[in-house]
Amino acid sequence: MRRNEGRTPRKTPRQARSRATVDGILEAVAYILARHGYAGLTTNRVAERAGVNIASLYQFFPNKASLITELQRRHVEASRAAAAEAIAATPDRSISGVIAALVRSGLASHAVNPTLHRVFAEELPGRWMRDVVALAPDPIQPQLEAWLRELGRPSIDAERIAWMLRAMLRAVIHDVIMERPEDLRSGRLAKELEYLLQSYLENQGGSDDSLATV
Repeated sequence: MRRNEGRTPRKTPRQARSRATVDGILEAVAYILARHGYAGLTTNRVAERAGVNIASLYQFFPNKASLITELQRRHVEASRAAAAEAIAATPDRSISGVIAALVRSGLASHAVNPTLHRVFAEELPGRWMRDVVALAPDPIQPQLEAWLRELGRPSIDAERIAWMLRAMLRAVIHDVIMERPEDLRSGRLAKELEYLLQSYLENQGGSDDSLATV
């Protein structure tokens, strides 16, 4: 059995009207999850909130698990696309410039609805989110690897370092959502995260091949 079997949409909407229907359904899912949690989410409640009949919902989604999976997948895809765009649009290609773009994009994507992200983190199995992440395109990893190689330190492990940067950023943001959601908008967290990631990156490559001067 495939790991995501039963947790993906039945079909992808093609026409504008169908896309609008699916968008409305997923907006209803986000609203209900943020206010009532996973236990309070039902397909009937979603259909009522979205203003569609239950048959229209089942045309695209077989169950509530598929609703949550698609909502999460869209968030991951949008967050990754925004981060990739922010990094690409950064004229300052130094460590501080790119790290600032990465951090601020990550914080912005999670500050929109932190209550919803808290439900994702606390009420769903960790494997669920990892499966969803695998469904979304990932332009950031190769983008960061290419940028690290541009810095001119051939001995560094660009793949490992890029992964570590993202893992540290993701871990801190997710813990902040659960324990210190007010810090998402304060501005202080951004500075501390930038310092953390820059400090890590500036000490890669060994004493004779450090990134610290870049």
